[in-house]
Amino acid sequence: MKQSALASKFIIAIVFVAAGCTKSPPEPAKTWSYSQSEDKLRGTVDTFATATSAENDEGRVANLTIRQRSVDGLSILVESSGSDIFDCMTICEGVLKFDENPPKTFHFVPPQGGMPSVIFSTSDERGKLLKKIKEAKHVTMELNFLNKGRRQFEFNIAGLKDN
Repeated sequence: MKQSALASKFIIAIVFVAAGCTKSPPEPAKTWSYSQSEDKLRGTVDTFATATSAENDEGRVANLTIRQRSVDGLSILVESSGSDIFDCMTICEGVLKFDENPPKTFHFVPPQGGMPSVIFSTSDERGKLLKKIKEAKHVTMELNFLNKGRRQFEFNIAGLKDN
């Protein structure tokens, strides 16, 4: 009788684990979401493609957005969640790893004025970064935050559509 009870507990434990009842790392969010905004002044439509990261170890997320506007063209930007601000006043570095390729450093700039919760890819690297985003399925970004240090974010970026 004791062996039967022990076997039952063992089977219940196996079913519990097999059913996914253990905590696993968060999965990156679904790929891209798309939106448009009308620029009534210019009579054009601005387009946006945004991928949201999985929550990192601190429960934070970031957004990776590719924006096409008639007023200033193509922009690739990263936005932090909450009140977090990037640690850069003129230029900052982000280390990005696309799929299984080695990590590479890319440069970003903050918007003019204020403390940046958004950073933009530099104009000289924008084309190279967009090409990598279009070719990859996954990217891990490591970015530096003011008084917080480096944080990593994982994005599922497969299947970006051309706007």
